[in-house]
Amino acid sequence: MKLRKIVEATPALREIANQRLPMKTLYKVTCLIREVQPQLDFYDEQCQKLVSEYCTPDEGGFTVIASNKHKFNSAMTELLDIDVDVNIEPVLIPVSEAENLKLSYNDICAMEGFIEIEFDNKEE
Repeated sequence: MKLRKIVEATPALREIANQRLPMKTLYKVTCLIREVQPQLDFYDEQCQKLVSEYCTPDEGGFTVIASNKHKFNSAMTELLDIDVDVNIEPVLIPVSEAENLKLSYNDICAMEGFIEIEFDNKEE
């Protein structure tokens, strides 16, 4: 799995973890987030290094120095394309629990492989 997949899925996973769901489902989602946390920590550390090397601080956070833009983008792509070894078993959420989740299409796409909505045979 690419590091990019974990980085893109994390906001949606955290959104699910903040929803009102049965305790068993919340536990599984929390365990899933903890499983990928070391990869997220690595990503954050490397991003901070790239920002300090290729950017300048501004009011909104940082701005990539124009002469460093290509190097910064290449380094970020290289970082996000790292293959990571994680043992992820998708969390199955019954459709009855998922009905009230507030997620976007992009959230659902990003969580593919992490969360699966389980439909009853009657509801498919």
